[in-house]
Amino acid sequence: MMIESIAVANAHATEAATEPCASLDAAAPEGEQPAGHDSARVLLITSVDQVEPDLLLQAQAVGFDWDVCTFPQALSFLQSSAYHAAVVDVGAPEEAFSLIEQARGISTGRQIPIVALADPADVNSAFRAGASFVVPRPVISDLLRNTLAAIYRIAVALQRLYARYRVEVTLTLTFAERSINAKATDIGDGGMALVASEPLASGAAVSVCFVLPGSEEQIVAVGEIRWADHHGRAGFCFNSIAGTGRASLENWLARRHAGIDQPVPMHAPVILEQRPPLVTTADKAADPARRTARLALSAVLVAFCLFVIGFWAYIALTS
Repeated sequence: MMIESIAVANAHATEAATEPCASLDAAAPEGEQPAGHDSARVLLITSVDQVEPDLLLQAQAVGFDWDVCTFPQALSFLQSSAYHAAVVDVGAPEEAFSLIEQARGISTGRQIPIVALADPADVNSAFRAGASFVVPRPVISDLLRNTLAAIYRIAVALQRLYARYRVEVTLTLTFAERSINAKATDIGDGGMALVASEPLASGAAVSVCFVLPGSEEQIVAVGEIRWADHHGRAGFCFNSIAGTGRASLENWLARRHAGIDQPVPMHAPVILEQRPPLVTTADKAADPARRTARLALSAVLVAFCLFVIGFWAYIALTS
């Protein structure tokens, strides 16, 4: 009965797991992206040195590549944006649930599915901490495999809600009370790749101001530098976008996704052509009568011509 109720809770939790993960769409070097279109990677977090072999086998069986880390390392791993899901082996409940809560507080761990392997008595606590799914101990292989398979399908389907699009957009970056110039080279729903006039620090909090091609609206976003190199190239992840900027960005991306290059202004003014009022003069009012008279005269002339032609034809035939 407990297993059935947990399976139902996991099904309801799927809705939370299907929310798009902004960090997966943030610009990152090719080497840091999940490998391949259909690949997905799971982070297995444990408080012990040894991981249960069945857990690794089930993750591999459904298609996941996996990495293993301990609790002190977990947050830094999750911040790398390399994982589509995490499995937390709840050995010490307080430590495990605190980790899940902290993971939900960072931008990269906010939306990825988190599976907790917990004792039946800790199921509700795991959900309250932020777990998307709970598999009770002792772990049943079929339930674990079905849960991981559902997460794998979600992860592959949502690797990119929108593709990144190549652009050349000038930017103003503001950080540590300084402003520098930069240029965006591609942009997506979750972030952008950029080249700055000087090297940036990975993890730095930055605000960025830019205008999308074909638009006149200035967008202001706050986020963090997810990766950077000594050439000034960097990946910027959006944490928040001010005002109507989010709607404008999504509208721009949707239109590019549909093959429409220039977004239509959301509230385009409608300009009606001004036409002079119609004026009726005596000459214009007489025009219909004149046309009727001309038509009647033309008809009379045609009839007379036909009469003359018929008369001479008759004379010719009878003479």
